[in-house]
Amino acid sequence: MATSAFPPIPGGSSIIMKNLLGAFDPGSMVLALHRSPMRTEEDRLFIPGYDVMLGFRRAKVIDQTLRRFQVPLAARRISNITRKHGCGAIVGVFPNIFMLDAACRAARQADLPFLPYVHDTIAESMQGGNFAAYARRVNRDVLKNAQHLIVATGGLEKFFHHKYGVYPTVVPHSFPESTSIFTDSSTPKRTVFWSGAVYSINDKALHRVFDAVKQIDYARLVIASAQGRESLSLLGFDGPRLDTHFFPARQRDDYLRFVRQQGVHVLALNWPDETVVHPDELSTILPTKTPEYLASGRPVLVHCPKGYFLFEFLHRRSCGEFVSAPSTDAVRVALEKLLTDRTRCERLGRLGQEVAGEFSLERVSRIFHGAIERALSNSAS
Repeated sequence: MATSAFPPIPGGSSIIMKNLLGAFDPGSMVLALHRSPMRTEEDRLFIPGYDVMLGFRRAKVIDQTLRRFQVPLAARRISNITRKHGCGAIVGVFPNIFMLDAACRAARQADLPFLPYVHDTIAESMQGGNFAAYARRVNRDVLKNAQHLIVATGGLEKFFHHKYGVYPTVVPHSFPESTSIFTDSSTPKRTVFWSGAVYSINDKALHRVFDAVKQIDYARLVIASAQGRESLSLLGFDGPRLDTHFFPARQRDDYLRFVRQQGVHVLALNWPDETVVHPDELSTILPTKTPEYLASGRPVLVHCPKGYFLFEFLHRRSCGEFVSAPSTDAVRVALEKLLTDRTRCERLGRLGQEVAGEFSLERVSRIFHGAIERALSNSAS
C-alpha cells in the first residue's frame, strides 16, 4: 500500500516513527493509525480509507472514553486490513494506549506475531490518571502476547527486564540527517536553548535553568516550542530574558540551522518529588531532541538526578556538562563555564557528534527491520 512522505518534526515522539517509516519501502507496510482531530494535517500519518478510530471533538476525558470503547472495532478493522494485504506481523506503537490495545487484540484475532514498540513505560506512565486501571490491563496483555518487545531507550530496556523479566530490543530515536548538515562555523550566541514541550516531566528543572540564566547578565533562554508565549507565561516562563520560537514541520532545515546557532543546549528532567509523574517513567526517558542536540556539535547541559538513564547515557560518554543536584546556583556555575570556555565547548561538541552516530537513521532502521524480520522468521518456523 503506497504511503505519503513523512516529514520529521522538531520534538515529540511521533518523530521516531516518521523517521523510521520514511526509511522503508512504502509498499512493505500498511498503516492503520489513530487520527486525532486535535492535530494538523501535516502531523498525521494515515492512509486515506483506513481510519480505524473515529475522532470526536469533545473534552479530553470524554474523547478518550469514547476511543476506549472503539478499541474492539478498531481491532477488527486492523485484523481485516492485515488479511487483505497479507501482512506478516503487527507492530503496535505506544504512547497511544488505545492503538496499542487495538493492535494487540488484532494480532490475536489474525494469529500474527505482535511487536509492541513502546516509547514510554505503559502502566507506570498512566498511573494516577483516569485510565490507570485500563493501562495496567493493557500492560499485562501486551507483555503476555508480544512475540518480542521493542523499546525506545536503554532505560526502558533495563526497566522492562528488571520489573517484568523480558528482554527488549532497543530501537532509539533517530537523527535522519547527516551531521554534515551543521556547517555554520560562526561563533555561537550566548544563549541557553530548549526545544519541545514544557510540562510535568521537566517544568521545575527548566525553571531552575531559567532562574540561573537571569543571574547571568549576558545570557538569554531561548525556547522553541509549539506552546505559545501565553502558554509558557502561565507556566512561569516570561520576561525580557526569554525568546520564543516555533518551527513547523516544513521548516525542519531552518530549525536545525537555528539549533546550531545556539550557545548551550539543555536536557532537563524533574526530580521525583517535584512531579506526579511516576519515578520509573522519569528514570527511563531519553528526550527525542537528544540526537539533534548531539549532532549539532554544541555543548549540552544535563540537569537531572544521577540515577536517570538520561544522565547515565551521556555521562558514560563524557559528552556533556552535568548538574545532578536541584540547585539553581549549580546550574548557573555550569552555564557560565559553557558560555565562556570555547575550548571546552568545542571538545564537548566533537564528542557529542561522535555519539550522534549511534542515532543515525541507517543504523536505527536496520535494528528495527531486524526485529521485525526475526519475528516473521520465528512465526514461519
